[in-house]
Amino acid sequence: MQKVFAVLTLAGLFAIAPLAVAQAPKADPKKPADTKPAASKGSITIKPDAKGRYRLLIKDADGKGMLMTAGNGFETEKEAREAIEELKSILSSAKVTVEKGDEKDK
Repeated sequence: MQKVFAVLTLAGLFAIAPLAVAQAPKADPKKPADTKPAASKGSITIKPDAKGRYRLLIKDADGKGMLMTAGNGFETEKEAREAIEELKSILSSAKVTVEKGDEKDK
């Protein structure tokens, strides 16, 4: 339940910026190697917190932090990796909705 909650939280907050992990194309041995670094689309870092649980830190292509998992984190690195794969699946097809606040609050 905790993993699902964390993934849904990430999906809700990050739904407008889908993550895609592209595989590098296979190099053609006949062409010279490209020495330019590949353009980064961002990164996801799995890092232990003070309690030894694992959290996800999502950064954009410029290295600015966009999102970090809240709650209790994940017990193992493997659970964190599984949550990332589930998150990718959710974000690739997630519908974006906008909730309107109460008019009195404006």
